[in-house]
Amino acid sequence: GEKPHKCLECGRGFRHSSDLILYQRVHTGEKPYECGERKKGFCRSSTLIWHQLIHTAEKLYR
Repeated sequence: GEKPHKCLECGRGFRHSSDLILYQRVHTGEKPYECGERKKGFCRSSTLIWHQLIHTAEKLYR
């Protein structure tokens, strides 16, 4: 398939501009989603949600 949205850093192509925006965080190191308990940053909100399940499980077993 056609991948018209190109990363200016490495040339990798993407079908959707939103995917390119997320990917560019690989190069910039941007991690806008932060865990409030551990101050750990994540590039994607979905990854933060998965991470937060660790804290939920910890609280269940206390």
